[in-house]
Amino acid sequence: MDGASAVASIGTIVSGAFRVIEILNTIRQGGKQRLRLLTTIGSLWAVLQSVQSSFSTEDGQLTEGIPDPLGTLQGDNGILAQVDAKTKQLKARLLSHEGARGILQDLKWPLAKAEVETSISELEKLTNAINLALTTSTFVTLRETQRICSDIRLATMDAEFKAMVDWVSPFDFVRQQHKLIDQTYKGTGEWFLQKSEFQSWVLRETSTLWCPGIPGAGKTHLATIVCDHLRSIPDTLTLIVYCGYVDPSDQTHGNFLRALIRQIIQLRLELGDKLSETYRTYSKEGKQLSVAELAAIFEDLISELKNCFIIVDALDDVREESQRYHLLNTVINNKTNVMVTSRPLDNIRHLFCFDSVCGECRKHSASFLRTSVPNEKVAIICNTCIEGKHAIPLVDSQPMLRIFNARHLDIEASQNDLQNYVLWRINNSVPLSNCVERHGELQREIVDTVVKQAKGITPKAVRKVLQELPSGVNDTYDQALQRIRALREENGEEDSRYAMNLLMWITFARRPLTVAEMEHAVTSSFDMFNLPPNEDCVAGASDVDPEEVLSASVLTSLCAGLVIVDASDKVLFVHFTTQDYFLTNSSALFPEAHLAMARSCLTYLSMEPFQKGPCPEPYESELRKRALQYPFMAYCSNNIGWHGQRTASKYLTKSVLAFLRVQALLDSAYQALDHSDFLFPTLYRRPGIHSLHMAAYWGFKDVVEDLLMTESVERTCSRNETPLVYAVRNGQAAVAEALLKAGANPNALFYGDFSALYYATLTEDLPIIKLLLRREDIELAARPSSFNGTHTLWMLRKLGKFPEIKETILSRKHFEETFDKVILHRTAG
Repeated sequence: MDGASAVASIGTIVSGAFRVIEILNTIRQGGKQRLRLLTTIGSLWAVLQSVQSSFSTEDGQLTEGIPDPLGTLQGDNGILAQVDAKTKQLKARLLSHEGARGILQDLKWPLAKAEVETSISELEKLTNAINLALTTSTFVTLRETQRICSDIRLATMDAEFKAMVDWVSPFDFVRQQHKLIDQTYKGTGEWFLQKSEFQSWVLRETSTLWCPGIPGAGKTHLATIVCDHLRSIPDTLTLIVYCGYVDPSDQTHGNFLRALIRQIIQLRLELGDKLSETYRTYSKEGKQLSVAELAAIFEDLISELKNCFIIVDALDDVREESQRYHLLNTVINNKTNVMVTSRPLDNIRHLFCFDSVCGECRKHSASFLRTSVPNEKVAIICNTCIEGKHAIPLVDSQPMLRIFNARHLDIEASQNDLQNYVLWRINNSVPLSNCVERHGELQREIVDTVVKQAKGITPKAVRKVLQELPSGVNDTYDQALQRIRALREENGEEDSRYAMNLLMWITFARRPLTVAEMEHAVTSSFDMFNLPPNEDCVAGASDVDPEEVLSASVLTSLCAGLVIVDASDKVLFVHFTTQDYFLTNSSALFPEAHLAMARSCLTYLSMEPFQKGPCPEPYESELRKRALQYPFMAYCSNNIGWHGQRTASKYLTKSVLAFLRVQALLDSAYQALDHSDFLFPTLYRRPGIHSLHMAAYWGFKDVVEDLLMTESVERTCSRNETPLVYAVRNGQAAVAEALLKAGANPNALFYGDFSALYYATLTEDLPIIKLLLRREDIELAARPSSFNGTHTLWMLRKLGKFPEIKETILSRKHFEETFDKVILHRTAG
């Protein structure tokens, strides 16, 4: 209904209500019943006038369309239709005893008491419903105004605040939610918002709602819609965590806390003041907040909020079960309402109990401890009863697991949502809507399916699209690939190759790449598939031409909707099934992918700027400048060996040897390695590495064996470390074994202090540990140079947790002697 029709309709209803008021004012009978009915209908008439005024501007002009959500009042059985029917009914009843002369003042009171009570109840409900729509409409407008103001503030905020927000977390879920809601068709998800389970969750304080759904049910879009809906409620703050938009390597307790804290200060700018001083202090020292500090800050910020909703979307996309638990344990407390979406997996279902009470005090709680009490029956106990006056006698060995009290609401693909979306697509496509207008029977066919794209919109073409729509996930991806390959015919070879290179890097990269990394990765690998196998990829490497680097937006547009950029600026597949598809078909789609990627890394590290040598002092700041200009540098240096080990090509060995013989390239690549695991990373930015050390770190066994013909296995670098140290540091067991066979000392030291065995124990690298323990001359000490009982005792205890390692240690003839030295050292201390 357009604005004019809506105003006319509501105007008629307002007039009808006023007519009932006029009639009631002329009736002298009825007493208190008449007065109560008059007051109730008067309140209804007042809110109807407010609705009427919402359809026009201050100068009397009609608004464009019906303000949302006042449009929900319309409809054949809508609230306004019910008001119209009720006022007509009352008018008819009040006039039913009108005298022949039609003199209204002589009317008698025609309504029984029960009828009056029923009418008043119905009118009050209708008035409340209209009031709610008016209030919601006001807050929708207010929310949009706040969002615009927030965007303006964020755009104009001072540099320090922007830097602080980025320092807290790189994951911008506020921006991600805005992007997703903009892609959502109006009216989608209304069925969910109207569910009694959802409405009960909203109204009930500190409650949890678990919403499982199969892949493709629309969980993420529904979570986005719920977030948008909740943000329209006054005096509340709604946070959302998109687990599926976080790389598995970043799915940690600390990172989720950081993302939540970032949202709070983005949405409540005034709360950012609580962090400003900490930020200034920590950023100057290059420090980050610990998990304990983050948890304390989060709890403090939450305590400042009156009502807080937290939505955890796609919990099943968090790979580690322990991290799922930590995330839930963080957000579910006595101060928040939490909604969780996931696939219906048993290992997630077991994290919840449903609408339960404590087995002791019979009270509700946000979470319980699930345990076995002494009578051996499984019970759920709240914290109060565990720690307080109802203390439960538990034995020390008794397993206790925290579970979360929740309600359950399934997410299912809504037929109505799908139909609305397809109709929207039809109406927003000029050729398609014209086609349907001329051939009306087509709309019924199209609405039952999903129409994404059809070239040359004709009745025949549309029906062809309908017939060729994929029946399953793999068919969908097959057709997407066909569209990518069709780019060759439309735009030439380049676009298709760029798209396939991007898909290759997403499929096989060791970790997800950022936008900047991916732009350089795709550019550098453009010619790798066509490079002859025996051609050297080191010689002739030039610099990156900025004009040749395609932007991520252009690259993703070439990939038929298969690729997205997430909230943390990572380039990812649109769904986990996409990666499964490309991995399954990798041999056909990307033959020798790892060879091409390793050669791309080597070529990138061989460019002219790196031929000039490493960055000068101050190393850290100069390296940051270089990394901004060459964002793919760090990935190449850290992962070239990982890709190289996954190809059998001998031609790569030749290129790696050529690279390692150039000291400037060697020092530049070494400087770009991730040294964050070392106590003094800056020391490891200094030049002074040798080719055998780098080959050992990268894990190129053939290259190491070739270099051992001319270099000593015990040759030390500028930090007095042998090649074995570098092999152990990066978990290269095969290379470490080759070095030991060549005569390397198994007791090689890190930092000139800690043993290789201690470092392998620290990283729980079982292949390296087993390899070192097979040596009779290995020392069971953490710091052989200055015997330290504390470190050694820790190492032995750690090793003892692995059954196969424990037996090996106990059987060694020097174990008793080592253990006695540990005890003596600790006693003396």
